[in-house]
Amino acid sequence: MEGHGDIPLGQVIAFIVAYPNGQMIDFELVGLLPPRGMTGLTRGRRQNHHVLQPAELEAGTQFIEVKHGRSASKPKERGHYSTTLTNICGQRVRVLRFAGYTRTPEGWTLNTVTGGFYSAQEFREWYGLGENEWLAPRESACDPNNYGGPPVLWAYFCQTEDGKDFIAGGVLK
Repeated sequence: MEGHGDIPLGQVIAFIVAYPNGQMIDFELVGLLPPRGMTGLTRGRRQNHHVLQPAELEAGTQFIEVKHGRSASKPKERGHYSTTLTNICGQRVRVLRFAGYTRTPEGWTLNTVTGGFYSAQEFREWYGLGENEWLAPRESACDPNNYGGPPVLWAYFCQTEDGKDFIAGGVLK
């Protein structure tokens, strides 16, 4: 808590974890109202059991490399990790939407806390791009505190500067 020193964990009864845009990703308010301007993750329209097959991700490997590493906040916990996207092609690319998927007998099935896809704006905010919608060649974007139980696939529905659509993905095993 800024200006008040360290607070012993046992004394914390309410908290909010949020992105800089005010979007809360975790909280325990204990009956308190959230501060003005704070919003939550909104439930998306259910994607009717959206399933991806590995072949759908092949084209994306020529544009975006997706890698998982240690989480900035919980580096020793397997279910917490960083996810980095690097543009490996010669033109700018942008993420239009993205989601986490779990393995099922049918393939990789969409599985997010909202029930739908996350938006391009959420990608820019969570991956540190701010209002910049494009990743330049060799540029990376990283969510340093991603989470989800392995195995998990993070899939990014993208577009190149010249309008080619593709899906890039990376599996955390």
